[in-house]
Amino acid sequence: MFKSIKTLPIDPIFGLMDLFKKDARTNKINLTAGVYVDDKGKIPIFEAVKQAENIILSQQTSKNYLPICGDEIFREFALKSINTTDIKALYQDAIQTPGGTGALSVLAGLISKNFPSASMWLSDPTWQNHHNIFSADNINIKTYYYFDPSTNSINIGKLENDLRHSKPGDFILLHTSCHNPTGTDFNDIEQNEVLALVNKYNLIPAFDNAYQGFDAGFSEDIKFIHKFLANGVKLFVASSYSKNFGLYNERIGALSFFTDNQNELRSVVSNFSSIARSKYSNPPAHGSTIIKTIYSDRKLFKLWSNELSFMNTRINGMRITFADELTKKVKRDFSFIKNQKGLFSLLPISRDGITKLRDIHGIYLLDSGRINVAGLSMSNLSQIVNSIQHILQEENL
Repeated sequence: MFKSIKTLPIDPIFGLMDLFKKDARTNKINLTAGVYVDDKGKIPIFEAVKQAENIILSQQTSKNYLPICGDEIFREFALKSINTTDIKALYQDAIQTPGGTGALSVLAGLISKNFPSASMWLSDPTWQNHHNIFSADNINIKTYYYFDPSTNSINIGKLENDLRHSKPGDFILLHTSCHNPTGTDFNDIEQNEVLALVNKYNLIPAFDNAYQGFDAGFSEDIKFIHKFLANGVKLFVASSYSKNFGLYNERIGALSFFTDNQNELRSVVSNFSSIARSKYSNPPAHGSTIIKTIYSDRKLFKLWSNELSFMNTRINGMRITFADELTKKVKRDFSFIKNQKGLFSLLPISRDGITKLRDIHGIYLLDSGRINVAGLSMSNLSQIVNSIQHILQEENL
């Protein structure tokens, strides 16, 4: 009966994490998964989160279901986190989802159900799971040129050449900040150019807002979205709170919609609810309760903001040190790493070189060359830089 079911490949990120766990070497280094780790290689729990959980434990009286759209105060937080300038002409609402992936999945369901002929345009490269999420709802996926590895920068000209093949009503997924996997974001001029292209080709923008707070700051990191909102562009935002609250296993996210038409908002949110009901019924409550508790307490919110700022400072500091040490050791310019944002950077190493880094040196990164900069520390930096130098020297022989 089940002979027709094919064995599917292992997820590349979680597959590497399993390999890492089984590796018996004591000097192994994990630079794969997109999680924040501290300078001791641990995934910390925010002190604000611990205090919020103590409050929740002392006050909680029920484990009842949340509504399909989620907790009302959490949804208010999600919307205010995006529309920080409080643009009055907008109608807005959000649905709580199981992580940012759940938000994207609800969006995929909305597109599949209501825009069956629309394509979803993804950056090349992008987070690999974007392809899986939209393909699962049978959405036609197309890609737009994004990152030029020869210059370590964005190529707007090639991006526009690709979008010329789009059709009105197609969707385009944009990374709000801290692009995954390149770490290279649109600058202010490029953001304006992308806004003009979206309007020119009548595309529907959706933002993947997975790393808010890991660039210039929590409020500052959504300026790309603000350019669109200020120009009256209707848009979707899929937010994750895994990274900026350290709530990875709580699966907490939100899908928001902004429009100038109240009836349109009502219709879209009703579809959010219907799709969520069929996919997962109700969202989990613990993550949203933590965020609601922090959001509602001025001291906890300040504590959380300071902790997020510290993480950001550490990541940016490691970027600078890593780039300087690589440039010094390898005798090549790696200053582009300093200009990138967030957790990730793409290293110019071949697939064979990446395999050797793992097998010979015990350093794990994705086959694309993506590394998690937060995985760097002063205790492992020398090993990583020396190993990369060895691999790149071999490749240049």
